[in-house]
Amino acid sequence: MSDLKATDLSALRYLMTDDIYVVREDPLPEITNEKEELNSTFEYLGENNKFLLLLINDQTHSNLQSQELEALQKILNAKRMSLKDIAIVNQRKYPKNGWKELKNYFACSSIVLFGIEPTAIQIRKLPLNAITEFEGMQILATYSFTDMMVDEDKKREFWNQMKKL
Repeated sequence: MSDLKATDLSALRYLMTDDIYVVREDPLPEITNEKEELNSTFEYLGENNKFLLLLINDQTHSNLQSQELEALQKILNAKRMSLKDIAIVNQRKYPKNGWKELKNYFACSSIVLFGIEPTAIQIRKLPLNAITEFEGMQILATYSFTDMMVDEDKKREFWNQMKKL
């Protein structure tokens, strides 16, 4: 097939029958690759000495209530741990932060999600009360403390997994 070249204006008039318009476009806005501002520091309870992060989602309190904290301390004592060994964060205060920000800040090797869907911190859906490996961390998604305080079966399910963590 040969290239057809027409330079004669009268020939072009017959070849090009569509109207041509000049359209002025405003320049496109510059696209930036900046994410929404994420928190770089977290308010937490504990000292995180053993890099175990506990995430709660309490809408009314800034952290665990006294009876929940007391129950947690009993669990930690049974594991020969204390509040100094963990970090407790109320995820309600940091809804936009995902697992990467949490891992970078706390250097955690394990995360326990109390009544929080894993998708809330950008982790795929995980089975309830089963330790799952994810990006070099152990993740345990379990019931909220409020649910466990009133249901012995839920408490037992949680404890059976927590012993392994």
